[in-house]
Amino acid sequence: MARPLTTEPPALLANFEDLYREFAGQVFAWARRYAGGRTGWAEDVTHDVFLRAWRHRDELRAADVKSWLYRVTQNRAFTLLRREGTMAGQLRRAVHLAWHGEAPATPEDALAGRRTTATATAALQALPGQERVVLALKILDGLSQREIAALLSLSEGYVSKLVARATAEKNTPRADVIWGAPGDGFAAAKEAGIIEAYRPPTWDQIPVELKDKEAYYTAVAKNTLVFMSNAKLLKEKGLKPPTSWYDLLDPAYKGQIQTADARTSGTALTRMLSIYYAFGKDEEKAFDYQKKLHKNVQVYTKSGGGCTVPAGLGQTTVCIAHMPDAMEAKKKGYDMVVTFPKEGVAAVIEAIALVKGAKNREQATKFIDWTFSKDMQDLLDKNDVYMLPTLPGASIDASVQSLMKEAKLLPVDLEWVGKNRRRLVDRWVNETIKD
Repeated sequence: MARPLTTEPPALLANFEDLYREFAGQVFAWARRYAGGRTGWAEDVTHDVFLRAWRHRDELRAADVKSWLYRVTQNRAFTLLRREGTMAGQLRRAVHLAWHGEAPATPEDALAGRRTTATATAALQALPGQERVVLALKILDGLSQREIAALLSLSEGYVSKLVARATAEKNTPRADVIWGAPGDGFAAAKEAGIIEAYRPPTWDQIPVELKDKEAYYTAVAKNTLVFMSNAKLLKEKGLKPPTSWYDLLDPAYKGQIQTADARTSGTALTRMLSIYYAFGKDEEKAFDYQKKLHKNVQVYTKSGGGCTVPAGLGQTTVCIAHMPDAMEAKKKGYDMVVTFPKEGVAAVIEAIALVKGAKNREQATKFIDWTFSKDMQDLLDKNDVYMLPTLPGASIDASVQSLMKEAKLLPVDLEWVGKNRRRLVDRWVNETIKD
């Protein structure tokens, strides 16, 4: 989308950039809710929406821009979801903010809050697609039933029925398995009492650092951060690809780094943990570094992979992202150099767990058993997922295998992260980006 902008008069370009800056975050948030929390999917929808906005920019001058953008986002999202045949996913962060947006006053309040979030998230995951969207718009966006009906092109009476049905079901989650969320979320779910211990037949083969010691959750795959740099810009600026966290503090990178916003992205937490563990778990030193890094950051993206396209197009030099985002960008033909900081990066997991009291327990445990079979673990390679399987002996993409030889992966205490995640994010907001 960025390339055609340069062909227009400066005034129009500035106006459109203002439009993008003002509404990109909102469009992404709408798309992410429809996507069930899938950031890459939401990024694609956001790009599509603003590409259409560019094409219809003359009409937008006289239109209700926010309503127009919402309708286009909704239409594009529903089109993609219909193709998939599902609206499944998670609304973890949105639910958390909706149910208890302010910091808890006591540890007891914090525990109660995590239990509420875990229960509400599991309930929303289990709702049929249209009910989930309607309930999210009502609870999270605060829209009236009349507004929801207008936005979704439904009758107000039908919306009323959907709201009633969704509200009645929200305390009786029907999910049997939770799969694919970051490890710290599972640690919180364990504390909240919504998952139960289960050991698949190959559990003993999974490395100890990739599973809960009591078997409440186990990693299906592991992931990590990389530095993804635009090769052309590095050459033009006479820079070598960064291979240390300290390299990113070079004044030459001022305004040339994009990375995720901790308020909206789990990738940002991985970055914060990487710095924390790379600096010997010295939190003060880690935050002092982040304040210095902030001076070179061009923009904090809404999603973890939000910096990959700008880096690929040469709009920024360095993108700090998860390895799958970087490998996917290279696959699409972007001339990128992928490196790791020599001090190390956090090894994060994508896990699976059995929901406590699962109604279909036998089928659920069979599914979990399958996820730790070699047949399933090999699918990560066969389908270019670009994550590392956790079962020893599973196939690994050759390019990933070669790249990982350079990586120093730092183990993460997931229980500690689960208990301290919110505090770390709040501290980052209050101390690092306060200016």
